[in-house]
Amino acid sequence: ESMDALLDYLDGNTEYDTRFVEGYVSYNESCGCDLTRDIRSDYNRLVDSTRRETETTYKQTYIRQMLNESRSMEEYMEALGKCREMLEAKEMAVCLNGSFFEGEDGSEHIGYDDEICAYSDEGKETFDRSEHILPGKWREKYKVFLFASLRSSCDTYGYMVMPYDGDFFTRFRHRIFQESMSLALEKLHQKIIISRLKEQKG
Repeated sequence: ESMDALLDYLDGNTEYDTRFVEGYVSYNESCGCDLTRDIRSDYNRLVDSTRRETETTYKQTYIRQMLNESRSMEEYMEALGKCREMLEAKEMAVCLNGSFFEGEDGSEHIGYDDEICAYSDEGKETFDRSEHILPGKWREKYKVFLFASLRSSCDTYGYMVMPYDGDFFTRFRHRIFQESMSLALEKLHQKIIISRLKEQKG
């Protein structure tokens, strides 16, 4: 019927109205469907998937709000700890460029400094990036890690690292979580700049 309507239009018949066509669902193996599957179970799985998706969205929104309220790195890490518990992530570290705390404005910062300040459950640790890229206690404890750059459009703040957890990666939209962390760091960096400017004027 769609093809007939198109051919009529090509023949110059530009008058058309809404058409309703009777249809039905046909499950077959060519579309990847199992002909013996239970439609009720499929529906329940769809409902459960939608519920989990909604729950994840709410969590991500709450996490972004919590991180954005941080006024210092200590508050940021405290908020991140609550986020980690909410997301059931084992451990997580934020590794920042040493220049992040200098409070300079107007200059782009691309890449990572030699000096890295790592914040984790073990506290704060500073190390040389040419020698290490992980918090000290993790180097013998874990073998596989997940890294994510923390940056705004023009500045690189550092990176987040955590022991690899495939379940966390798939369930909680790692990229959205990374963006939330970066946006909160951007606001925190701006607060540092403002604080430095106030000190200079004072």
